Formats: sequence, structure tokens, C-alpha cells
Amino acid sequence: MDSQKLEEINTDLIKLKDLLWHIEYDRIIVSQSVGELLGGRTGDRFIEIFLTVQQVLTGLDRLEVRGRDSAGIHLMIQNHGLDLKTWESAKKLRTGLLTSITNLDQYEF
Repeated sequence: MDSQKLEEINTDLIKLKDLLWHIEYDRIIVSQSVGELLGGRTGDRFIEIFLTVQQVLTGLDRLEVRGRDSAGIHLMIQNHGLDLKTWESAKKLRTGLLTSITNLDQYEF
């Protein structure tokens, strides 16, 4: 086998390895993670939301691997229907935030 043919085969193998990595880590693992975040919810709007969240988390994870300090994310949920003008509503939101997040079906995105 001549060196030119060997180089072509090597180039193709590298492309194949990159493609397999992309499928495994950027498609399969991300879709599994989004499925976990969905927690049984269905609908395109939830998939979009949690895919975006997962992409941000993956980006943060890659930054962490590169030696950055810990980071976090902030989610802003609009049109949630809660009246935040009263102290009681704000207090209820603060104490029940995790419960509210798990009941996202009641909100429009």
C-alpha cells in the first residue's frame, strides 16, 4: 500500500472517529439528559426549554474541564401567571420554587 493511500485511510478513520464521538456525546447523551430533565413532561416547548438548559449545562461542564472556577446558570421564566406584586406571592414563590418548577405544565412558554 502506498503512502498516499495510507494517508487517505487515516484521514477517513479520523473523520469516522469524530463522527462517532459527535453522535455519542452531542446527540445520544444530550437526548438522554434532556429526557431526564423533562421528567415525563411532553411537548415541543418543554423539549426546547430543556434542550437549551442542557446545552448550557454541557457548555459549563466543558468550561469546568478547562480549569475555570465553578459557574452557574440563571433561568428566567416569563408568563408564569404569578402575581409578584404582593409580599405573599413573592414569599410563596420563594418557598415553593422547586415545586413550581416541577409543575411547569401550568405555564405557557
